[in-house]
Order: sequence, then structure tokens, then C-alpha cells
Amino acid sequence: MNKLEAVVFNNRGGPLKLKLKVAKKMPLPQRCYLWACIIFGIITVLPLFHYMSRWEAVNEVKEEDLIRLSNLDLEEGLVYSGNIIKSILDIKSYTSTVLENGLRVLVVSDPLTSLAAASCDVAVGSFQDPPNIPGLAHLVEHGLFLGDSEHKEANTFEQFLAEHSGHSNAFTSQENTNYYYKVSPDKLEESLHRFSLLLSHPLLELESLQREYHAIQSEFLKDKLESARQVWRLIKHMANPSHPFHRLSPGNLETLQNLQHSSVIKEFHSKHYYPENMRCVVYGREDSQDLLEMSRKCFSKLTNMKPRSEPDQEKGWVSAYPEERLGVWVDYEPLREGNDLDMIWPVTGASRCGLGMQYTCSQRGIPNQR
Repeated sequence: MNKLEAVVFNNRGGPLKLKLKVAKKMPLPQRCYLWACIIFGIITVLPLFHYMSRWEAVNEVKEEDLIRLSNLDLEEGLVYSGNIIKSILDIKSYTSTVLENGLRVLVVSDPLTSLAAASCDVAVGSFQDPPNIPGLAHLVEHGLFLGDSEHKEANTFEQFLAEHSGHSNAFTSQENTNYYYKVSPDKLEESLHRFSLLLSHPLLELESLQREYHAIQSEFLKDKLESARQVWRLIKHMANPSHPFHRLSPGNLETLQNLQHSSVIKEFHSKHYYPENMRCVVYGREDSQDLLEMSRKCFSKLTNMKPRSEPDQEKGWVSAYPEERLGVWVDYEPLREGNDLDMIWPVTGASRCGLGMQYTCSQRGIPNQR
């Protein structure tokens, strides 16, 4: 028997010795196959050792990292890239910071990405709608795409993205409004400039917004035909009428007719769309420092926005489901045939609406978590 020995160095400088015994009279095709397996194994295993070493370094829990992480909401200008948990095969770099204006930003550097992206979440939703104008937060979401201080025409941001392999979207939930988009990597900085103007200096003219009434009405009518939405409306209807969860959160043509002046829309925007009430994520090919600098440059436009001075509306909220509204059995006529059992219970502190976990048991008997 002949003995073959291969020495491979890992990324720490230490040798990894592979000893193999090969028969003298092994046929040539089998030897070629054996060597091919050896080479393939080395190519496959070496990157794994590299990522394992990186994983160990990332997961070293340091006291100063924990202190910085716990104080992230308090220290302006802090840049943090330490103990962020991710997959061992994730080569992307994550760095978070709080800008001078109070905006929290997470940048993700991925040299291999084919598209750049950004997202901004604002801590305002249908719960903050005035009682007489349900759907106002949803309308503001639509209105932000109807022009800003530099780009007066509607939908210029979406047109720009479409010209550069991208698109955008947004949604309004009970307690958050989220805007996100994708774009060609070489247009990330220009798109961030436009995005920040969209958030900070929207026109919000009543005449333009009135055209969006019909878009919101179309969404409302479409939702009426969906079975899941039917159940959701029933759940909202059963809630305490004094709680915002009971309201018609997306709004429709009827509720928005109560909006008579653009000053109401602009006041709602200035009250809730300020840096400390927002979180942004930027994703691109550039390294983390370049992405941070890009974010500082573009999102500095948010500094002219002032925090709301009035106390939080939700501080005076009553329970969404007081005792007299619990333990209720409801039969309803569904939009489609099927056998569903919906079980819902409130969990104190789970969310501001007081809803807990919901499970649906289908006719197959398999519970699906919602």
C-alpha cells in the first residue's frame, strides 16, 4: 500500500493533515475519481472553517457590547456592529446607528447583491386616526407618493424606480406605516435622496389626495370579498366601540369625505413623521461606512421635523375587550363554503389593541396559526 499525505492550512495558520492509503494496483479511473473527491472535499470544507471562525468572533459576548446595545436608543451618533446574530453562512455586514437627528438606521452591506433597497417604518397607524376621520393614516401613506418639495408631480418616485429596475410599495397597519422599495445598486444614493424628501417634505395637497379616495375605496371593496377580511371585520366589530380597534381602519369614500382641509393632513404628518418616531434600513453593495455616510447625508433632511407636542392619544384608551365582551360565541354566514373554528383570546400587554394569538382549525383538523 502507498501512503499519501496532504497538508492544508486553515485560516488560523494551523495545519490540517489528511492521510490516505491508496492501493498500488488501483485502476486509473478509480484513482482519478478518488483524487477528484479529495479536491472537491478540500474546496468545500475550507470555506466552512473560515465561516466558523467568523461565527465564533461574532458571538463573543462582551460586556461593553451589551451596554452599548441597551443604550442604543439613548446615545446619538453611536455606531454598533458587534453582536448581531446571523447565519454562519451570511457574508453580509450589518451596522446600526442613531443619527444626530434621532433617526435609527440599520445598514446592510452585501457586495454580491443585484438590487439595492431601503425601508422606513413610522410608528403611526390607524390607531392614531381621529375618531371622525377613520383612514387618515392610510390616506397619508398614499399621499406621500403624490409629490414633494423638489418633485411636484405625482408618482415621480415610482417612475424613477421603474426606470432603474425597481419598484416601491407601502402599507398601513394598526400601529405602523411602512414604506419600502428596490432599485438598481448604482442608483441607491439618488433614490435615498428622493425617498427622504418623500418622507419629510410631501406636498399633501387636498386636491391631489381626493383622487386617492377612490383608490382607498377600491381597496375597501376588494377586502369585502375576502373571507379572512370578513372574519377580521367581525372581530373588530365585537371590540369596545370606545377603542380605536373598533373603527374602520383602512377608511373608505364615506369616512374620508369628512376631510375638508389639507391642514388636517399636514398636521397629522408633522405630528407623527419625525426622526425619533421612525426606523430605516438601507441595503446596498457599498461597505458599511459608505452606507452610513450615505444615510447621514440623505436623511439629514428630516431634521426640520419636530416631535409631536401633544400627549399620546393611546394613553387614554380603554380595554379593547372588557370582561363583558369575552366568552362570546359567534355564528356568521361565510363568503365561501368551509368549516372553520376561530378561537381568539386577549393577552394583556401583547399589543396596544389587547389581542392575543388566533388559531383557525380547518375541516382537515390541522390548526393554522394566524
